Amino acid sequence: MFILPVGVEKGTVRRLPWVTFGIMALCFMIHLVFSGGEREQVRRILDARRELSQFFYANPQVDLSADAQQILFGHVPAERRQEYLDMVRVSQGTGPASRGLAEPGRQADLGRELARRVAAVHAAEKATTIRRWGLIPSHPSATGFIGHIFLHNDWLHLLGNLLILYLVGPFIEDVWGRGFFAAFYLLSGMVAGALFCLLHGDVNVPLIGASGAIAAVMGAFLVRYARTEIDFIYVFLFMKTGRFSAPAMTMLPLWFVEQLVMAFMAEDTPGGGGVAYSAHVGGFVCGLGVALALKHFRTEERWLRPAIDKQVNHTLLNESALDQALALRADGDVGGALGLMGAEARRRPEDDYLALTFWNVAREERRPAEAAPALLALVRRELHAGREEEAVEHWRQLLAALPDPDAEPALLVQLGRVLVRRGETHDAAAAFRLALLDRGDRLTPSLALALGRAVRELDPHLARAAAGWVKSRPEATEAARAGADSILADLSTTPPPH
Repeated sequence: MFILPVGVEKGTVRRLPWVTFGIMALCFMIHLVFSGGEREQVRRILDARRELSQFFYANPQVDLSADAQQILFGHVPAERRQEYLDMVRVSQGTGPASRGLAEPGRQADLGRELARRVAAVHAAEKATTIRRWGLIPSHPSATGFIGHIFLHNDWLHLLGNLLILYLVGPFIEDVWGRGFFAAFYLLSGMVAGALFCLLHGDVNVPLIGASGAIAAVMGAFLVRYARTEIDFIYVFLFMKTGRFSAPAMTMLPLWFVEQLVMAFMAEDTPGGGGVAYSAHVGGFVCGLGVALALKHFRTEERWLRPAIDKQVNHTLLNESALDQALALRADGDVGGALGLMGAEARRRPEDDYLALTFWNVAREERRPAEAAPALLALVRRELHAGREEEAVEHWRQLLAALPDPDAEPALLVQLGRVLVRRGETHDAAAAFRLALLDRGDRLTPSLALALGRAVRELDPHLARAAAGWVKSRPEATEAARAGADSILADLSTTPPPH
């Protein structure tokens, strides 16, 4: 079965991911420029290797240098090369014992010719793009550590990598910022290459490809957007095709396990079997580690997000409606400025930039209630897109500025469930309590029943109140009343609220 990711469900970013697009364009242009000469470069290498091989099989008694053995028998494990070489000489009628029978002058001539042909192979290889800029594990270089990230074997290799980067890169760049993301991408690619060199230090074939760095972005995506749905298409036995969605927290670990297994299986294969599985593993672990560290130390919330918000807001000043609003604010007409922003927010309800700018201005002017609906709508979109960290952070900002916001019960219940899952039970109970105290007659028996079940263990008093509310509603169905009775029965040992 062939499975290919094709999209991230309901994903949005706040601004164009110029770093991601720049990396993609750079990889594409490099391959476009250098791929045209690759065929001629490969032909020269093959010609030089063929001439060396012909020379050896015509003169099997010649003493082979380590370089010559690597070129001729690089596919044979190092510990078996001498045995293989002796077998070749015997098959050519020249056994190991006869190697010293040739005249000294003849041996010297053969040695010089061998050296010339080995040098021709090395010269042809060094003239290639991948040898100059690729990462050679046996002779790593600074240029190789960086250059290999932007080189690819062929168009299929390139386009496959760029597709994955396009799917996950913009989201990490959006939340970490362009500068931090660029540094993360380069360093992760270097770490992935370093691990490959560590495990395959005897390999003389260049490592190329962005897959190690992209694997790191995938690892970061797993931490940052674990519940985001990824869309896939599949082809089964070249006949049946279909489409399905699965969360990142399911598919990305499966991919990592596959790469880990393949890395172990390829451990004894020269060059890792032709695919840098260990680089994929190293990159993924690197990205996972960086994302977990940022989450643990709340780096994104403390430093990255405020810096990005400032840049986003500065960009928005160029839009005419916001220019007018900020001009009104500067002239002292705060009411007019907030009114214009509110009208613009209603006109463009899906604009995350606008909602955040409106909220930040309203909060600075100590009039948060006017922008609360726009921020609540943003929180709803973030939850829908799987951006739980951002949704929770914006919800906390709202509660800090407006302790009793008029939020829809459905949104509050969804937030409460997210907070319970994150282990933030105090904030979860507060969200559920606000839902039950709905001021807009939007709470329904089914929603209250779901609320009661969600807080049954978290807050028995609140669960009892939710069940009682359901039983008091004339529009409640028999099934809803039975569900409320079930909650009350489960709570029968808990003292009633005072």
